[in-house]
Amino acid sequence: MRHDTRDLERIQARSRAGSLRKLTPGLVGYLVGFAAIVGTNNIDDTVEALTSHVSNDEIARRTTFAERVRRRRIEGKIA
Repeated sequence: MRHDTRDLERIQARSRAGSLRKLTPGLVGYLVGFAAIVGTNNIDDTVEALTSHVSNDEIARRTTFAERVRRRRIEGKIA
């Protein structure tokens, strides 16, 4: 069966949407827990506080967040 580009794009879009549906509840739960610990009350302040923690994690892991994302995309390890 031959798929044209639009069919493949639709399949990929559905796959991404499904991955986001799976990831979002856990991600929100982690963000809420993080916010409770660091004392933030809204998403903007929480993400801002998260930035320094991610930077510290980059130092500890000796790799950047961007590099980890790049590798994840190449490996196709998306939920």
